[in-house]
Amino acid sequence: MSDEMRKFLGNLSWSFFGGVFASIAMLFVNVFGGRLMGPEQYGFYGLVLAISQIIMLPALFGMDTTGLHFLSKVQTREERAAHLTTMAVFVFFSSSVTFLLFFVAYSIFGHEFYPNLLLLAIAFAYTALAIFKSIVDIFFRGLSLFRDQFFSRMIEVALTVALFIIVVIILKKDSYTYYTFVLLTGYSGFILYGLVHFKGYFSKFRFQILKNQLSYAWIVVLGSLLGTAFNAMDKFIIAKYLSVQELGIYMAYFTASTNLIAQATQIFVNVYFPTISRISDSSFIGKLDRIFLIGSIPIFLFLCLIIYLIMILFGGRYGQDATYVVSFGFLALLQIVLTIYSSTIMALSKELYKKYVIIFNIINVFHLIGYFILISLGKVSIIALVWMFVVNVSVAILFQRWLIGKVKLGVYNGKIVRH
Repeated sequence: MSDEMRKFLGNLSWSFFGGVFASIAMLFVNVFGGRLMGPEQYGFYGLVLAISQIIMLPALFGMDTTGLHFLSKVQTREERAAHLTTMAVFVFFSSSVTFLLFFVAYSIFGHEFYPNLLLLAIAFAYTALAIFKSIVDIFFRGLSLFRDQFFSRMIEVALTVALFIIVVIILKKDSYTYYTFVLLTGYSGFILYGLVHFKGYFSKFRFQILKNQLSYAWIVVLGSLLGTAFNAMDKFIIAKYLSVQELGIYMAYFTASTNLIAQATQIFVNVYFPTISRISDSSFIGKLDRIFLIGSIPIFLFLCLIIYLIMILFGGRYGQDATYVVSFGFLALLQIVLTIYSSTIMALSKELYKKYVIIFNIINVFHLIGYFILISLGKVSIIALVWMFVVNVSVAILFQRWLIGKVKLGVYNGKIVRH
């Protein structure tokens, strides 16, 4: 076993142990929070997440993925400190500008289009702490401090679960406002631990480093732009054309499927992305294909079972629709492949990732057109939206695999030609 593989497995064990424990604990909070709140309040929480998704894109400006990419490559403590400082300063600046622009826009137009000021205020607070948490998490991952990341997650989980039991279960404060407050308390614990841990890593802001980071970040932003739009828009569409209660049911199935899978996949990508950013042997690409091919059917069946069981825990107000279970299970399976292939392309070739971004955005344009067609025909439904995602992700995976094939063609004497 190579030293790189041994290090990868060691980091993966910390990431896996911490990720699994945190995922199970947060799943408990999500499921029983949804069960106690009911579909309508859980739907309002879904709107908070949708607004947060939109704000976080310009606020982070792709620096979460960009920071991880550059931190994985630099070697000295001084270089890492410079990258950390530059990234943190830029995100603080971009976040401040983004919040200011959203506040001005709401002051002018918001009262006419969305009068719920409380929900927006909660969404802003949630977004601010989510941004800080993302940056701290990038510090841990970029510096391969997975053991410390584990402890920070344990602090977050302990605070969240304890406060959830006290506030939501014992005191019966079962509205989305209190539920969001519980989550933000956990985020605060994660952030404070990270800030104390990384206080010695900050140095001077460097414009040259920022220039290099932005040359990579704009690609990430472009790749996320339309994806973020349709990932948030589906929630607004359901709330407007169906009901907030239907949005709560939709959110419950997403929690039981793609959201759960996103957390599980992130445990792997948490270590996988920094590792393949440093290696040049392309043999792992074929191994990935074989794993996906052999494991697809058993993983799909397992996902359907998990979704069904979780929906039982959500309670009778959410229902256990077999069509929803199968559809969300298939989407979750595709999401695993999409996430890992996307990380592979991003790590191996900047030029190919640019091509992937262009293709992905073209696919997303058709996805957005599909939304407008559904609305104009009066055919908005949960199942229609889910299968639009299935088609979108399936087409994206086909193009991903085609691009990864180009990476393999760029191999010379077993070395990947990076751009």
